[in-house]
Amino acid sequence: MYSRFLEPTHPDTAGFHEGFADIVALLQHFTHPEIVRNQVRLVRGQIDAENLLAKLAVEFGQSTGEYRSLRDAIGKTVDGVWQRNSPSPTDYENNLECHGRGALLVSAVFDAFVTIYKNRTADLLRIATGGTGILPNGDIHPDLVSRLADEASKTASHVLNMCIRALDYCPPVDLNYGDYLRALITADKELVANDDKHYRIAFINAFRKRGIIPAGVPNLSADTLGYSIYESESDKKGFARDISQFLRGFKEKLAYKTNREDIFNETRDFIRGNPRLGIKGLHSYMFDEHGAAKDPITFENITGLVFSEQYKDFGIRTSNSSRKGPSVEIHSLRLHNRIGPDGNVLNQIIMTLSQRCKLAVEEKDGVPAFRKFRYGSKTDMAGESMIFRGGCTLIFDLDNLTLRHAIRKPIFDTRRLTNKPNRKLKFNESRLKMQWRCMLGDLVEDIGFAHDKPEPLAFIHQAKTPLI
Repeated sequence: MYSRFLEPTHPDTAGFHEGFADIVALLQHFTHPEIVRNQVRLVRGQIDAENLLAKLAVEFGQSTGEYRSLRDAIGKTVDGVWQRNSPSPTDYENNLECHGRGALLVSAVFDAFVTIYKNRTADLLRIATGGTGILPNGDIHPDLVSRLADEASKTASHVLNMCIRALDYCPPVDLNYGDYLRALITADKELVANDDKHYRIAFINAFRKRGIIPAGVPNLSADTLGYSIYESESDKKGFARDISQFLRGFKEKLAYKTNREDIFNETRDFIRGNPRLGIKGLHSYMFDEHGAAKDPITFENITGLVFSEQYKDFGIRTSNSSRKGPSVEIHSLRLHNRIGPDGNVLNQIIMTLSQRCKLAVEEKDGVPAFRKFRYGSKTDMAGESMIFRGGCTLIFDLDNLTLRHAIRKPIFDTRRLTNKPNRKLKFNESRLKMQWRCMLGDLVEDIGFAHDKPEPLAFIHQAKTPLI
């Protein structure tokens, strides 16, 4: 879905692959009540106890060399006794290595899972214990075992769906854990209005306890973490409405398709165009007649990508299309119909855009300076260079033909933007410097991510020590 996540633009990108894979494996184990029931009986309802996690660790396999197993991501053995890890607000800041960052994500999601499970089963335990909440010694009643196992399974299914659904609300490049937390909250708010089981609070607290704080968020709450809805008043020429109307045709053509090859081919036709079938193509529709060509300044403000003539100053290639404007990749186009627990239906199309800059890097006293790469220049060809990407996820509501969210990783600094045609754009220095640190600078060894290998995540698992 997001091939650009394989690029080490942030310490979290490799860790996200590590952590997300383990999260799916862990939660899928709990989604089968018949498997969980026996373990719940053995640990007497405490799903975070040693017996269940030890069984999970055996099932998932021990990792090789010095890398920790899934079980150690959640706890460790001290003096022969296994204990849950105690989170610290410095965990995120102090752990940059990709396996460690992956373990941090696993522990945060598992923490939220356990909290939600305990909230869902608190009434059962009060009934079973006469209000004390403390089970007596000995085996617990088989009916209680079944109910607790069912709740563990249902909770795991809900949490796993939340984790997967959040992918649709992530930016297409340069993902970090703060972005993922915001995606989790936004996706859940969109579908489930009433969070009476406090799922969102459980996730927020689990991330906060480990020091994962999204940038630019004044305080951690479900309201502030959710991405704001796009305000259409600034779109004076109505390109969002025009594009949404074009996308309705995409929905009508693919809504009832089930063959994956047909879906792939027809999606490609809608993006590139297919004159033989009379499909103009989204790329041409957006960048030749509507969208960026119609109002480049508004499109820049929404996406954080460069669509004006200033693209040449950023080292962005010229498009091969007839318009000969800046090159932009429509990375994906996906139709999503979601049904919430109250029967509410979301009809959405998710589009991801990305843009590529090639920059020459001149380092002096450990401080990098960036400028656009000069193709054919002997100096630039011999010196250091890097690819810098921006991206945006656009979420359209097909019911009312609106752009609902624009989740962006901007190429340029968006803090002091104006709507003047002669405005001067500058690089997003914070993103650019972090990417340089991860790919060429001081964080390369700390991350331990073999970004120059064709399959970096597979490559690092072949070694006993991190490779770069």
